[in-house]
Amino acid sequence: MLTRLTLSQRLTRADGVPTAVARAGAALLVCSAAALGFAAGPDRAPSSTAAARPLAAERLVRELPIAMPEPRPALRKVAALPVLRKPSRAARRATEPVAASTPVPAATAEPAATAEPVATAAPAAPVRPVRPRAAPPAPRPTPGPTFDSRG
Repeated sequence: MLTRLTLSQRLTRADGVPTAVARAGAALLVCSAAALGFAAGPDRAPSSTAAARPLAAERLVRELPIAMPEPRPALRKVAALPVLRKPSRAARRATEPVAASTPVPAATAEPAATAEPVATAAPAAPVRPVRPRAAPPAPRPTPGPTFDSRG
């Protein structure tokens, strides 16, 4: 008794690989699409004589848009921007020398008592304790045979 096969059963084998009929059908489909695309030609132009006909320059000039100047915003003066980076050394030397801005002490009638400077120790930088490294673990011994080969 013959059983009816579905289309997927006819196109693939039991292991899922396409049959020779399926491969031939796919190749035929691809080749026919390429042939139809080649026969249609570029841009489906009926003939190349219509594209070769020259156009009159007057016609092109009439189709151009009228040149209108673009509206520009009115510019106004703005405040000067601050300098973004310091000038180089050569530029600083070329400018006028800057007056020293060290304050001059004012004269007083009575001398002020000055405190004796006291030497203070600089704070010590925090030191992280050094931990000795642990020795790496010893390698495990190779396990013995897991089967009996004495026969």
